[in-house]
Amino acid sequence: MALIMVAFLLAFALPTIVSAVPQASSLTSSATSSAASAAPTYGTAAKNLIYAQQLVYDILAKHSDLVIVGIHGIPPSGGSGSIIAINLDRIGKPDDSDDDAVAVDHKTILAPSAADPSKFEIATPLFDAAGNMLNISINMVFNYQAGRIGDDLLGLFTRAYAYRQEVSKRVISQNILFQPIPQFNISYCG
Repeated sequence: MALIMVAFLLAFALPTIVSAVPQASSLTSSATSSAASAAPTYGTAAKNLIYAQQLVYDILAKHSDLVIVGIHGIPPSGGSGSIIAINLDRIGKPDDSDDDAVAVDHKTILAPSAADPSKFEIATPLFDAAGNMLNISINMVFNYQAGRIGDDLLGLFTRAYAYRQEVSKRVISQNILFQPIPQFNISYCG
């Protein structure tokens, strides 16, 4: 089975898989803080009226196996990487080293959630419609059940790859992800 998975990945010339070992997910883990320090405040998804946020809602509405979808990257104005769109109220949360490895170094990460064994995250670079790799990543957290058909690494990766392609077809450039939209067309109720 491992040989088939390697052949599959090579056949599609996908980015290097960085990790397939249990670790805490960057999207599903929560920062711990002492009572003395206040938790940082991030932007809300409902007020994040940009094209990337619409893409997040659209992919979630289409695929019920997804729990969380986040898009990470550096805005056209520069700065450091952060969450630019997600279905949680974490807009602007700075990227960690795993997020940078995906968005900037174009790696792919597959990781079961250490905090919640019913979740599995796949983070992969995002492309534009012409197939150009962007310095943007799409992170998808799936409902997961060990042993369930389709929830093996190859099944999850295949779904993540297909979902990423759906999003990529709608991205004409990196800048469009940051373009304001007047309102959401929401068919996702998260």
